Amino acid sequence: TYGSEIELIISNNDNMALGALDAYQDAKISELPLIAGIDAILPALDAVEAGTMTGTVLNDAKGQAQAVFDLAYALAQGKDPVDDPEVLENRYVWIPQQSVTKDNVQQIRELLQ
Repeated sequence: TYGSEIELIISNNDNMALGALDAYQDAKISELPLIAGIDAILPALDAVEAGTMTGTVLNDAKGQAQAVFDLAYALAQGKDPVDDPEVLENRYVWIPQQSVTKDNVQQIRELLQ
């Protein structure tokens, strides 16, 4: 309906962003808005590399798994994870996310292998 009037699409995950991209291609609209997703799945990385998707965000699954392990290990040792600043910071575990653009998509691909 809005065609080229849409300037930006931000999606809660890469599949939604890829669906928006498919909708534009199905409608044969060549002027794409900026499209971004989250998760850095392989089809999204391909789209970023091709320039049809502007970017995505890498959620660090390995870092999240390590954080869960560290919490479980601390509890198994009878420790309170709140007392260990390397495990928790104010009752939160902070796992950095990383923007993925055409400039660093190859680096992210290597990181995920």
